[in-house]
Amino acid sequence: MQNSESTSSSLREGIFVFGVLTLTVALVEVLRLPQKWADATVYSAILFGVLVVALRTGWSRTRFWSSVTLAFILHCLFIVPIVYSLPASWQGIPKLYFFPAGLIEGIVLMGAIWSRTSELTRGKHTSV
Repeated sequence: MQNSESTSSSLREGIFVFGVLTLTVALVEVLRLPQKWADATVYSAILFGVLVVALRTGWSRTRFWSSVTLAFILHCLFIVPIVYSLPASWQGIPKLYFFPAGLIEGIVLMGAIWSRTSELTRGKHTSV
């Protein structure tokens, strides 16, 4: 059984992820993005929204936010050329395919962000 603080925290996290998703979908609709860019935008928002919530213990560390920013830039450098290469008539990626892609990318990014964030805590002073 969860205590009320844990339940309240989980509720706030769920609201945060839902809010990120809602704002992203609204932005995609207002900008009238083509389907391929809409898919990539929503995928990225969900991925990074979940990552930030899952790694909330690092929020107070500047290195955490610089790591998330670096991960987002690398994500964009990887995903933009792929989406750009899709034909203009693209009608979208079946959403079920996002789950395994997001799971794999999420695990890799989570490990990299957490490793980079916790280096200073462990006494390592290497730069990545």
